Amino acid sequence: MDHYTYLPCLGFAMLAGAGLLACRQAAGRQLRNICAILACFDNNGLACMTWRQEGIWRDSETLWKHALALNPGLDEAYNSLGTVVGKRGELNLAVRYYSEALKINPKNAQAHNNIGNILAAQGKFNQASATILKR
Repeated sequence: MDHYTYLPCLGFAMLAGAGLLACRQAAGRQLRNICAILACFDNNGLACMTWRQEGIWRDSETLWKHALALNPGLDEAYNSLGTVVGKRGELNLAVRYYSEALKINPKNAQAHNNIGNILAAQGKFNQASATILKR
């Protein structure tokens, strides 16, 4: 996910800051002003991108749907999305998401367990135990 990019991007931010500082210290007044203006544009651009990205992080459902839009082969995303909708009480939809996770990765123990728990909650104990034992 994109939140893992914060630390690797720190080096680029430090290089950009050091470059602006060196430019300001070595240059005349006119170039210093240009550097300040460029820094303002940079900050405004980053603020706009942050505002756009914040919409993706609004809630867990939006985040996992975005992850699936980018990479539809993520069994973990389907499993997590099933958990989100399951907590809301949409159990049939949750089972569909868990089933998608199992199509991608038949050894996904969490998805097997989650389907089994839903079936057990619906009183379908034979199906639940068969589902859980498949893993």
